Amino acid sequence: MRIVSDSSLDIRPPVEGVDLVVIPFVITFDHSEWRDLDWSQLPEYEKDMKKSKGFKTACPSPNEWLEAFKEVEGPIFGITISSRLSGSYNAAILGKELYQQTGGKAQIHIFDSKSAGGGPSLIFYKIQELYKEGKSFEEIVETVEKFRDNMLTMFVSESLDNLGKAGRLSNLKLKVAQVMNILPVMSAEDGLIIHSASARGSKKAFKKMVDSLIAHGAQGKAMSINHSGNVKWAEYVKEELEKAGVAKVFMQRTTLLNTLYLDLNGVIVTLE
Repeated sequence: MRIVSDSSLDIRPPVEGVDLVVIPFVITFDHSEWRDLDWSQLPEYEKDMKKSKGFKTACPSPNEWLEAFKEVEGPIFGITISSRLSGSYNAAILGKELYQQTGGKAQIHIFDSKSAGGGPSLIFYKIQELYKEGKSFEEIVETVEKFRDNMLTMFVSESLDNLGKAGRLSNLKLKVAQVMNILPVMSAEDGLIIHSASARGSKKAFKKMVDSLIAHGAQGKAMSINHSGNVKWAEYVKEELEKAGVAKVFMQRTTLLNTLYLDLNGVIVTLE
């Protein structure tokens, strides 16, 4: 089995016992271009990100997906960022079609995570779990699709700069939020990022997020916490959700793409 993902997955090879290929997004700032390869790039990348007045992202091409599907024994599972945020899912589907047209025989399924950050991570771990249990290709696809549809993804960032640069906050709203120390609590709904609530100050904002996650139901579930350098509040979320009965927690530092979406000092959480 091989797992192929775009770089919305904050996990990078080598991963023991897993044939993992991660295809990078390309992120362009005012005067620099970055391929989302690994965490070693973050110090310089974050400097460019904060200096830049805007940014663009380019998803992996169909040919890059095609190359990642070649020379594999066994099934292939692809994972992408939400198809409503990027063209990566469509590119992966085209890559699959090209693979089949050129005689490729491996079974391939592409999972649209309908999320970012922790969503692709939980899907990655769930695929492994089911494969190790000896589930068939069809059983893995059906189970992971249902698992994906029940996930809740939420995030809070102590920096709002990139929300403004991306046009998700007007200049006026951004200035008011910064002056009043108001932080939005964001969530993913059917693959789109929406504004769920607002709170004054980090403590209230992260508590609102935690309360929403607990209300979703935490007992016995798995959770992924991905943070862009905000260890303090990532640990707070972890402790509160463990008190609420979460059985398994995966914690990761975001790589380049998710650091861009989350901005500095953010925490994005996905609960199954």
